Amino acid sequence: MTRLIAGEFHKLFTTRLWLWLLLAAVATTALYVSLDIAFADDPDTWTYPLSTEEGQRTLLAIGAGVAPLVAVLAAIGLTGEFRHRTATATFLATPHRGRVVAAKLVTYALVGVGYALAGVATVVGLLIYLFVVEHILTAIPALNSWTMYLPGKAQEALAGTTLTVQRVLEPWQGGILLAGYGLVLATAGTLLAVRRDIT
Repeated sequence: MTRLIAGEFHKLFTTRLWLWLLLAAVATTALYVSLDIAFADDPDTWTYPLSTEEGQRTLLAIGAGVAPLVAVLAAIGLTGEFRHRTATATFLATPHRGRVVAAKLVTYALVGVGYALAGVATVVGLLIYLFVVEHILTAIPALNSWTMYLPGKAQEALAGTTLTVQRVLEPWQGGILLAGYGLVLATAGTLLAVRRDIT
């Protein structure tokens, strides 16, 4: 069984689909966490304030939103061998088809755990950056001329709320800046995935 699971991991990592889905999971998690943080304290929004237990649970639940992507990856992994006609070789090497299916289930369950950890790590990383690192930077008056362009300040500009007296951008400028950050990160992730040697 150990060899079957190792073989399934090898099949999975010889394609880039797992990496694209992981990047998509991290990007969508970061986007929704950022939006939740930006608008959670707005009385007109449907989410709970971050100061409440419900609001904190909602924020962490966003990190679990990678489940649909894991399900897509597992579905492709389970059906892909039939589509690419590699199932014949797999079942000839291991005549016990139940073991093959069990190995696939174990493999994608472990991959799902990895995706979930990446989603939670994204949430925690954003919280640390937005509530610790940026607050330290924006508290230094000498840096005020450029800290308004940081992601957290762009979120505050877009939401129209700020907890400091520091000047922020116009809402439309904050939205454009956030979109720019997203495009830069997406481009960097794409280039990394395309140029990375997976052999």
